[in-house]
Amino acid sequence: MRVRTLMVAVCLLGSVALPSLAEAQTAPPASATLPSSWGMQEIAGRVRQLDPRLRVTAAEQVIAHVAERRARWNRVRGGIGLHAGYGVTSTGWLPTETMERRTRDHATAAATAEIRLPLYAGGRLSAGLEAAEAQLRMARHDHAAMQLHLTTAAWIVYAEALAAGDQVRVSEHALSRARDLLDMARKKREAGIDTEADVARAELNLVRYEEDVVVQQGALRTALAGLRSALLLDDRQPLRLRGSLSDLAQHRASPALTHPDVARSRAAVDQARAHLREAESGYLPSVELFALGQYGNSLPGDPAAPLHDERFGPLSGSWATGVQAGWTVFDFFATRDQVATSEALLAARRADHDTTSFLLAQRRNDARHRKAAATDRLEVLGAGRQTAQRALTLARARYQTGNATLTEVLTAELEAIRLDSNRVTASLDLALAHIDGMQAEGSLP
Repeated sequence: MRVRTLMVAVCLLGSVALPSLAEAQTAPPASATLPSSWGMQEIAGRVRQLDPRLRVTAAEQVIAHVAERRARWNRVRGGIGLHAGYGVTSTGWLPTETMERRTRDHATAAATAEIRLPLYAGGRLSAGLEAAEAQLRMARHDHAAMQLHLTTAAWIVYAEALAAGDQVRVSEHALSRARDLLDMARKKREAGIDTEADVARAELNLVRYEEDVVVQQGALRTALAGLRSALLLDDRQPLRLRGSLSDLAQHRASPALTHPDVARSRAAVDQARAHLREAESGYLPSVELFALGQYGNSLPGDPAAPLHDERFGPLSGSWATGVQAGWTVFDFFATRDQVATSEALLAARRADHDTTSFLLAQRRNDARHRKAAATDRLEVLGAGRQTAQRALTLARARYQTGNATLTEVLTAELEAIRLDSNRVTASLDLALAHIDGMQAEGSLP
């Protein structure tokens, strides 16, 4: 007795603790410990684990899998059933009745079994199965496409945050040089070399870079807020980034054999073609083999009707088997219109497949040209940066010795800062073009 009670308890606990297939794939995982710093892989892993849109596509896969399983079982139809009932009848209540008033009760019970095996359905069953399989492939490709889209979108925000951090460092470095220049101008004024106007210009130059630092810090906070939103993090969650724009631009992901969008559109074409075959089967006859069986005290096929007047009559069994054929000769053009609709849908799916392939090819070409342009710009800026730094160093040295004016130093400062800022912008353009190229190629992270 104790062993039986223990087994029942274990079964009940198992039925409560084990989730169903749909719940296992759609339920959000428990939040793990957040990483101390965020790089490309951490961002991609966070998106795959927590984004609710991926849970939606996972649930759609479960639904498509169930539909595909149902399409397989549609090749055999039938069932086993148990029927029971109890009723009370009374007759002879109307004034015109000649029979005596009579009240009786009766009970019915029957066990039924039915199986139908289609021998020929004009291709409707096989077409339905192909459509369900295509729908399952579409759901899987939708999930892959959504994962690719969300990951690359998060990487874009990550690249913008890295660029904003680089711009802050450029501005802070320029601010420190502006402070040094102001101290140098004040010392030269005390020595009687510079005037008060030169000091005022150096002070205005300092205010300009202080403003630029504030602007760039605000842009960094905005970029980090966007990245927190993409990663489903709290606004107050500290976010320390790891990596650089150059690392992002050189990242190599595993190439996909077929882009998820192209694979999905191809599966949509297969599904529309199967639906067309399914519609055309309406023109053809159908043949099926059937077998019926029943045991109880009710009439065959009608478990609610009693066989005898007794409360519970004698039990009896019955069965039937045979072949049934049917052919709808005219259905007021319903099949014709369904075929026309399926043909139009197939044409639309083919056009969508061609459009998807064309747009992805365009995006790949566009990303390749943008990468080439950004690379060329970085090469020019790299060479110009060395020249600007040398010119700035010489201008500061000549100004310190009294051989150059403050205007020359300020001009060299502006040019060096402009080149540093443009270099960050070009690095961001290269990283974004590389991300767009990976997405257009379907390369999964």
